Amino acid sequence: MNKQLNKIYNINGDIKMIFVGDIMLADYSSNNNIHIYNSPNTPGKLIKKGIDIFSSFANLLENADITIGNLECCITTHNTPIKKPYNFKADPIVIPILKKYFSALSIANNHTYDYDEIGFLQMLELLNINKLSYFGGGYNIFEALEPKIFIIRNIKIAILGYDYSITNTTFATETKSGNVWSTEENIKNNIIRIKKLYNPDYIILYMHWGIEYEKIAQEDGQLKFSKLAIDHGADIVIGCHPHVTQNISIYKNKPIFFSLGNFVFHGFAQQKTSVDDYDPKETSTGWVLELTLTKKLKLSWKIHIANLDQNGIPFYGGIL
Repeated sequence: MNKQLNKIYNINGDIKMIFVGDIMLADYSSNNNIHIYNSPNTPGKLIKKGIDIFSSFANLLENADITIGNLECCITTHNTPIKKPYNFKADPIVIPILKKYFSALSIANNHTYDYDEIGFLQMLELLNINKLSYFGGGYNIFEALEPKIFIIRNIKIAILGYDYSITNTTFATETKSGNVWSTEENIKNNIIRIKKLYNPDYIILYMHWGIEYEKIAQEDGQLKFSKLAIDHGADIVIGCHPHVTQNISIYKNKPIFFSLGNFVFHGFAQQKTSVDDYDPKETSTGWVLELTLTKKLKLSWKIHIANLDQNGIPFYGGIL
């Protein structure tokens, strides 16, 4: 979906990209004992009331060439969740507002399979019917490994999604749907394949990884995989999942944004409970990453602050 191609924002022929963190649009958690995810004004319920939950960032999102986020829920009408502490289900009514603001969504995370394969497959069908692009998952591992390719003003960008969170039971195989498990083989071999097959100007990895509520990236997963990706040809690595923003690193002159934190996520502005130990201020402050890319393989960036209110809705907080 490249509806924003002719905006005056890009008068010099550069490409403007926006990346946001976790977008969770469920009405509530299926585990009703987790009270922080159940209220009258969750993002999903507000969308049903006709409220534009992205309005504070509308100008920034609409004046970008490419907008990317992590869909941290399953969009389905299926009612039977898999057994886990948190199950997030969004009503298909959320799709039009996602399509309005986002070019593509990553589905490589630990919640798109919350309603088992039935729910996941219905979500893929709904996204395809509504022409809302996704990456990082699919009907099988071959589709899941495919990048989302954008070609704008003769600049080709390939975006890949990988999950490295809790369990690999929801990951795609040759005969089963799911998302992409972050392994050295999947990252290295896929980047090499994509460079040869598509010859993109930029390869961007959007990773779902890290330890929840930790402000510094972990050595074992995040640092290892980001360096591996850049060693084999990735140009930018961007992460989400920890629910807080994390450090930024430069490796071989390539930027790594380990976690953008939450963008839309109800529950974290509440007082912390015995279920999770987190700082509500940290979990209610996310980053919106604005990248500027040129054909000469030069890039720059700025970070916009998203302050989430008590309902998990983002409000513009200025530039970091």
